Amino acid sequence: MKKLLLIKFFLLLISSILAQNDSSYLIDRQIITSEDIKKSGVKRISDIFSLIDNISYSTINGYDHSVSINGLDSYQHQLWEIMLNGQRLDYSIFEDGNINNIPVTISNIDYIEIHTVPQIIEGEFLSSGLMHIHSVIPEEGLTMKGKIQIGSETGDPGPYRYTNDNTPNVDRQLTNYSVSLSFKKDFFYSIISHKGNIESLTSPAYRKRIHSIAPNFGDTPRLKLNAPSLQAGYITTDTKNKVYLTKSEIEDYYYFRPFGREIPLNNKYLQIGATGEFQFQDNYDLSYKIKYSKNKISKVENIFGFDFDWGYENI
Repeated sequence: MKKLLLIKFFLLLISSILAQNDSSYLIDRQIITSEDIKKSGVKRISDIFSLIDNISYSTINGYDHSVSINGLDSYQHQLWEIMLNGQRLDYSIFEDGNINNIPVTISNIDYIEIHTVPQIIEGEFLSSGLMHIHSVIPEEGLTMKGKIQIGSETGDPGPYRYTNDNTPNVDRQLTNYSVSLSFKKDFFYSIISHKGNIESLTSPAYRKRIHSIAPNFGDTPRLKLNAPSLQAGYITTDTKNKVYLTKSEIEDYYYFRPFGREIPLNNKYLQIGATGEFQFQDNYDLSYKIKYSKNKISKVENIFGFDFDWGYENI
């Protein structure tokens, strides 16, 4: 298997006036708070797209989304990036990724920064859109949160019910859940969370295509996601140190454009990182950022014997 090994290590010594540490100088910045998310009824990370200015989005199956930034074509690659607490998440496959697969639960989001124009953020140049997720700092003591959603859509005749193009009814069933356990004492905190998703792909046309490629998946193929994560931090008036570990495993049917069909795959993603800031004097601080990520696609049996044989590591 061919691997691309990229080595990146950031050790930044920043000498600046305190006013420059304020992120107000960033251009085209929209803030979505946890209160905004609660009031809007957001259930998945991708639902946040409906709250963002200057974009539009489209989806065929309700899970995968194509996003149009500043009026550009939503079916073209927009280099939309995701950051978690100052670290870029390397979750994409062939520069294409599903935001619902990142190991972040809605209940652990404090606020989100949205940027839709090219600029440098957290020391990295971002050529187009950015969703920067900031995790909540838990309350003092031990806290547990959980959520489960079970839904189905039945009896929907579709838009062509009384025409010659009438199609069979499309039923959908899904289970979406998340749970988190957090602890905070004085300056230290930690959050352990897990989210999962099981969705039955019941569209007759979609199911027929999948069954013709991977008959071992049965009559009703499923999309499965398991995504645990760990975050910890030590924050005082002079220091900010955060570490995280995120992992996800996805069983999905990736639409591979050069092939023109959905290909079943198993995608395993792991990322570990740390960020910190030490303030020495009123006008000086030392910042560091370390990251390791690994993304790999495993072969799933299919009639074509198709194997992506793809993976990468970033350090």
